[in-house]
Formats: sequence, C-alpha cells, structure tokens
Amino acid sequence: MAKQIEQLTNKELHAECKKFGTAALEAKRKFAGLLPEVNRREIQARAEGKSWLVRKGYSGIFEFAARLAGMSRDESGSGEPSVASK
Repeated sequence: MAKQIEQLTNKELHAECKKFGTAALEAKRKFAGLLPEVNRREIQARAEGKSWLVRKGYSGIFEFAARLAGMSRDESGSGEPSVASK
C-alpha cells in the first residue's frame, strides 16, 4: 500500500512532485503540439460557415486550450493566424 502524503520523507515528496510535474509538462507540450491542427481545422470549418469548436461548446481555440489544458492565451498561440483574426 502506498504511503500517505503526510508519511513521506522530504526526499520522497520531492520525487513524487518531480514525477508528476514532469508528466504534467509532457502532457501540456503534447497538447500544445495538437493546437496548430485544431486551429487549421477550425479556420477551414469557419470558412465553410461552421465551427466544430462552437458545436463542442467553445468560443474558439483560446477557450478550448484554457478549458482543456489550463493554458493561457500566450501558451496557446498556435503559430498560425487565429480564427479570431479572420
């Protein structure tokens, strides 16, 4: 059985924090890597008069990134023109 958090040594607590922090950063990087494709598809969909993000309940890519991954507007920049600027 795993130790309760309160029973961990400082070294063990640091190791757990490092493990989960590293995993969180890796997941965030992978999510950020998907955003250019999300943005590309959203631009294409809006050009056709529809928005798959809106249908899913998001106002755009920035809200999508914020709600799903807790990303700020700066972090969610996709390197492509945003749908907001179209």
